[in-house]
Amino acid sequence: MTNWLILVGHQDMVSFETLTALCTSRLAGTSHQHSEVQRLDGYNLVVVCADGPVSVENYEALFASLGVRGGEDRVVVFCHGGRDYFGSGGSPSEVADAFMGSFPGFLFRSFRATEERKDSNYPYWYTIQAHVWLAQGQNEAQGLSRWEGAPQWDEIASAAAPKPARPLSVLKHDIAHFFAPLDLDLQHAATLPAAQQPAYIADALKGGDYYRRRLADLWWVVVRGRVDGKTWLVESEPCARPESSELPGRLLEPSRGRDALLRGAEDRSVVELIDDDARQDSVVRSVWPSLLAFCGLTSSDSGPFDTRAIRPSCREFGDKADAPIFEFVCLLDGLFGTSKGTGVTKTSVTRLLSHFANLESGDGWRVTRHDTPIRSLHDWALAVDDCLGTIRDHAKG
Repeated sequence: MTNWLILVGHQDMVSFETLTALCTSRLAGTSHQHSEVQRLDGYNLVVVCADGPVSVENYEALFASLGVRGGEDRVVVFCHGGRDYFGSGGSPSEVADAFMGSFPGFLFRSFRATEERKDSNYPYWYTIQAHVWLAQGQNEAQGLSRWEGAPQWDEIASAAAPKPARPLSVLKHDIAHFFAPLDLDLQHAATLPAAQQPAYIADALKGGDYYRRRLADLWWVVVRGRVDGKTWLVESEPCARPESSELPGRLLEPSRGRDALLRGAEDRSVVELIDDDARQDSVVRSVWPSLLAFCGLTSSDSGPFDTRAIRPSCREFGDKADAPIFEFVCLLDGLFGTSKGTGVTKTSVTRLLSHFANLESGDGWRVTRHDTPIRSLHDWALAVDDCLGTIRDHAKG
């Protein structure tokens, strides 16, 4: 039995040109191309570069050309694209139905590139995509194989398979991907020539107050904290008021209905899911302040889990400076002003891409009890995810 991971990308996606460089073989009877088989630890990886709809028949031809054995091999397909990419009469469910009986445990996941809430489906695509091309430059710079650090087969199959998840796992999943599309865009922008970066970023990033509201979503999911007019509330109780008791417009409410953000986690935030035993665990007590710091939050010495003492770390509350992540989302939103893309220049792009690396005199953002400095949004995302994973593994939630 052989395990197969098939990644299908389309021409409207980020890094399409890099994807095409991997695909050197044409699928017979189509204009689609695919890569050579990459034999990784525990599975074979094949990347497909599609310039139009991919039908059930196209998948059948691909499997035949690769030598995928029906009734024996296990196959997971991650497809970038929705109904428009499956040809006449095709759909994701029809692709899955067509092969479910032929391949044990056949799994098929897809998402629309144009879907407003596509970030909710990013976990499946993003985890693999980062190792297909975004990690390539990072690995080669360190003298590593392109595929160093690629996910194990069990991780891939687990990510693709629908299953009930613990509430903390649900929130970890959601939080990790609040900024995933932005992370991908910035990583790709950094690989472009400087002259091309402003146009790419102006087109890729969102304007208005989008990124500050994503951070507000993060605060709500972590501690159920939010701005209500001119007051900061945690679990609906006013707390940690700034001296002026007024919050200027930089601090915003969550972007969507607050209840929806916690619906998959039994309507509880991260802090509410940390049970009493876990709050006494030395590892959790060590990691929790780091998570707050990465999220742009701080707490007093009254107790790390005293939500009444948790507040945003920013000048509005008398701090000398804004938390780096809060400063970053303010920079992103301010980059566009009232008209999307009007503030994007070579200078502003350089400032954006080097924001974290330039902190603390060029040493990056250092957080107590976290060994690795944060030098990019990707570093930040990994650090937040690591903290959440540690808390989840030591808590019952």
